[in-house]
Amino acid sequence: FCPPATTTTTTTGPDGTTGGAPWGPNPPAWVDDRTTERCMSRACDNSFDGIVERRHHCRLCGKVVCQNCSSRNAMLPPEWRIKEPQRVCNDCFRVVLPFQATWVKSNANAERENFLQDDDTTKYLNSPLRFTLGGEIRKAAYTIQ
Repeated sequence: FCPPATTTTTTTGPDGTTGGAPWGPNPPAWVDDRTTERCMSRACDNSFDGIVERRHHCRLCGKVVCQNCSSRNAMLPPEWRIKEPQRVCNDCFRVVLPFQATWVKSNANAERENFLQDDDTTKYLNSPLRFTLGGEIRKAAYTIQ
């Protein structure tokens, strides 16, 4: 298996069961580019030349891999709080593939709880300088109340 985890994290699987996942609570440190001249994937031995064969880092395990061994993007564990799909090596992609549907759904805005923060400063200071969508929605909600 690819990710070098020192701890396990409880993760909900695609079937709704929970179990120890082979990755830690935070993204791994990347392997330094200068420490390898060859792809670190088990199934590859490409050497990096910087022009044709560039180095890429797997965001799940941190290893340096070639384009052929890291052509996939996948959602990362939700506890890492990375909202966009990231480049992962082929070995790690096979590991996280069963979790993708669950992680995509948990990251969707449609699944999030909406609430209004009911504090006096936000409620009565209807600042025109709010530039976030959430701020504009909050202003509209307080105007309707």
